[in-house]
Amino acid sequence: MRDRFGPLPDPVLFLLATAEIRQQAARLGITKIEFGEKGGFIEFGAKNSVSIDYLIEIIQKEPKKYRLEGQNRLKLLTTELPRTERIDYIKKLLTTFAENRA
Repeated sequence: MRDRFGPLPDPVLFLLATAEIRQQAARLGITKIEFGEKGGFIEFGAKNSVSIDYLIEIIQKEPKKYRLEGQNRLKLLTTELPRTERIDYIKKLLTTFAENRA
């Protein structure tokens, strides 16, 4: 996206990416995502469409990246990613959740 004054500033791009992530998360029944420099979590609502089998699969394949906390929270153990890489990471993760719906 570009306006008549040139490329959009980074804060605007971040805001647009955040809105896209929120929409995708809502479609999957994800109620909260927090992901900072020290990791984060994804919280699933009671009526989410993410496959529990897929969650178990990724946790088993990459136990240093993911951990299940309680019944509805996936802990993200990946740390020290710059903000733009964290956004891409979450987008890709949500895409794989959508591809592996329950």
